[in-house]
Amino acid sequence: MNRDIVWSAVEAAGSALFSIAAAFIVARLIGPSELGVGATAVAVHVLLWVAVNALFADAIVQRDSLDEAMLSSAVWASSAIGCAAAVVQAGSGWLLAWMLDDARLVPMAMLLALPLPFVGMAGALQGLLTRQRHYRRWQRAR
Repeated sequence: MNRDIVWSAVEAAGSALFSIAAAFIVARLIGPSELGVGATAVAVHVLLWVAVNALFADAIVQRDSLDEAMLSSAVWASSAIGCAAAVVQAGSGWLLAWMLDDARLVPMAMLLALPLPFVGMAGALQGLLTRQRHYRRWQRAR
């Protein structure tokens, strides 16, 4: 148990350090203003990604029983919400381009919109995988 916590902390700290280092390296390579333009488009994307990915995963894990119809509904619903998030992401490009007077934000936002339907589908499947792993461990302990 304690070993798991230590490895989780090491992984989180390592990810944070690599992210900070990458930001400085990219800013050095392309310039801080260009990094800021890209970060503006990515900020919207990250917010949508987290929201879409978390929709049904916890509900799938926590249900007492889960049949194929429920799982199928969760996958389709989260995929549809991912499509809606993709439309929001694509639309944010024009809004951000107008607000910041930088037309490069439109293609950036459109490109970042592409994976969001798949993120929705993956969130539901991730919940299923977590559920299966959890119950297998629980059954062995009994």
